[in-house]
Amino acid sequence: MYSDPKDVKDSEAMPPEENVRVQIVISRYIYEKLQQWANAHGKSPSSFAGQIVSSRVEANLDIIDRMSNEKAELSSTDSIDEETQTSSLPLPKNKENK
Repeated sequence: MYSDPKDVKDSEAMPPEENVRVQIVISRYIYEKLQQWANAHGKSPSSFAGQIVSSRVEANLDIIDRMSNEKAELSSTDSIDEETQTSSLPLPKNKENK
C-alpha cells in the first residue's frame, strides 16, 4: 500500500510495515556507482538505495531519538520561558493606572 508522506501527520501514525516513497537527487557519477553496486547485489538502484538509507537510519535510531527528545525539551523550555517573560512584563500605564 502506497502512502503519501504529506498525508501523515505524525511518524507514529503510520504502521512501520508500510513503505513510503521518497525522492532524492544525486549526481550522475554517484548514480552510476550506485547502479554498479546494486547490479553486483542483483537489485535495482532504487531498491538498493532504499536499503542503504534504511540501514543507516536504523543504525542511528538511538541518536535520532535522543536528538528528537532534546529538541522537544528545548521547545517546551522555550515556550515556558516566553510565557514567563511575557507574564512578568509590567502592564502599560494608562491614565487610570498612574
